[in-house]
Amino acid sequence: MTAGREQVKLVLEEVQQAFVMATQGSIQEVTQFVVGIFAEATQTVTGVQAQIFAAIRATEDYAHRL
Repeated sequence: MTAGREQVKLVLEEVQQAFVMATQGSIQEVTQFVVGIFAEATQTVTGVQAQIFAAIRATEDYAHRL
């Protein structure tokens, strides 16, 4: 599971870098907006990953107490 989430994060970062390179010289406001969207998507993936790990830890802690 972790490898899949990490791969999504890496792909988002690669797409963001490709977009920045492809839009050099374009309207700066639009470019910054889209880069912001990619950054937000990457943060969301990271946040979801942290929540999943927290849920797993809580479940394991509960299981050890049984």
